[in-house]
Amino acid sequence: MSGEIPQGWEEATIGDLIDSTGVFTDGDWVESKDQDPAGEVRLVQLADVGDGNFRDRSNRSLTLEKAKQLNCTLLSPNDILIARMPDPLGRACLYPGEERPAATVVDVCIVRPSRSIEPRWLMHFVNSPQFRERLNPYESGSTRKRISRKNLAKIRIPVPPFVEQRRISAMLDEQLSRLESADHALRSVERRVAATRRSVLSEFFEVDVAAAHGYKLERLEDVAKIQGGQTPRKGAISFDEIPSATSVPFWKVGDMNGSDGRFLTRSRTYVKGEDVGRGGLKIQPPGTVLIPKRGGAIFTNKKRITGVAGAYDLNTMGIVPASCLEPEYLWYWFQTVDLQSLADGSNVPQINNPDLRDLMIPVPCMSEQRRVVARLDGIFESLDRAEEQTVSVKPRILRTALLRDAFAGRLVTQNLEDEPADVLLARIRSEREGAAPQRLRRSRRALVESAESRTLPAPTPPVHGSALTGEQTALDMEIPS
Repeated sequence: MSGEIPQGWEEATIGDLIDSTGVFTDGDWVESKDQDPAGEVRLVQLADVGDGNFRDRSNRSLTLEKAKQLNCTLLSPNDILIARMPDPLGRACLYPGEERPAATVVDVCIVRPSRSIEPRWLMHFVNSPQFRERLNPYESGSTRKRISRKNLAKIRIPVPPFVEQRRISAMLDEQLSRLESADHALRSVERRVAATRRSVLSEFFEVDVAAAHGYKLERLEDVAKIQGGQTPRKGAISFDEIPSATSVPFWKVGDMNGSDGRFLTRSRTYVKGEDVGRGGLKIQPPGTVLIPKRGGAIFTNKKRITGVAGAYDLNTMGIVPASCLEPEYLWYWFQTVDLQSLADGSNVPQINNPDLRDLMIPVPCMSEQRRVVARLDGIFESLDRAEEQTVSVKPRILRTALLRDAFAGRLVTQNLEDEPADVLLARIRSEREGAAPQRLRRSRRALVESAESRTLPAPTPPVHGSALTGEQTALDMEIPS
């Protein structure tokens, strides 16, 4: 980042911001056996550390005697708590303080900077995209990412003058508070839209409603084929990412994530035309409703109808409607089914073909199905527009942009009379090393003027005649023949 920071800022590490009274350490290794619900010391957990806010979700304690025995680091108000595990990794908040003493767990890093550093500024920077980008190379762990305090100490931080830190913090507090309020309002809209969808669907598909309209209740297995996906024999089928006129899509769970509308018309993988029908690959017709078999809540979010014929992988099942069912009617009905409750109890919940066979679906005549679909299309299009308007605001994206601008020197005005950060850091270093604090009082204006004075002047043109020095005159006196 050198060369990109504003005049008067200076790069440093977290360790450079700690003086002799500061703290930069991990929390403590407190096991379950060390805890006591009646203890005087609160044990702050990883779940308490939010992305800019203290969540206050835990209720763990240990006795003061045990805390002393374990040599726990007791927290102070405005200590910065950095989560060394996700999610997200490296998020930070300020400890607000409370009446009783508190310690924290080993997966939380404690930072208590010098009084010459504004804690809120440092907390906001740790939550900025710049810090997260610098953190990524130091992540470790395959199943769950983490970062060590040793690696946190390697990350470079652009430090502004102290008074500018305060201006940045005040502006961020104000703007982030507004974005948080907007985010809460938008989430409320999203919840209401989702509730409206559920309510509308229940009006058409609940058993009591169906009976009142004279709809027949049919077992799903009797009105649709429930087909499992498959893994083609290795070497029997070749794939391509770019479709040809004769290739067919091979759907995977990932293709259903984030697809627009209810139809899937494009996949990431295609079976080459010459291999269609090889290796026992079954091509399902258009109108097949695809459902992921695994992944908990994804069941209700990723069901889609294929708009074209294709095959699908082992983690997907296809529901092929019989001639008595409109595919879109079947798709809408599936949105009322709690598929997650049908999943097995394994670590990765999964639904299987037999789990769906006995589900009861109301089946009116085809003209009534089309009327239901048309009615739901109109209602859902209006709900989709309302949801799109809320999503277009994207407070989280605005938050990221705001933090990025703040730590690139673009959020607040910069004052040339501010003491530059290199003086601030030198004072912290002196305090940390026990030396007498340096009495430097240079302003940023002086820094700018000093930089300007170091600019080399333009070369002076040569002077002739009597202005020549004696040495120059001697050179001109005799020219050997």
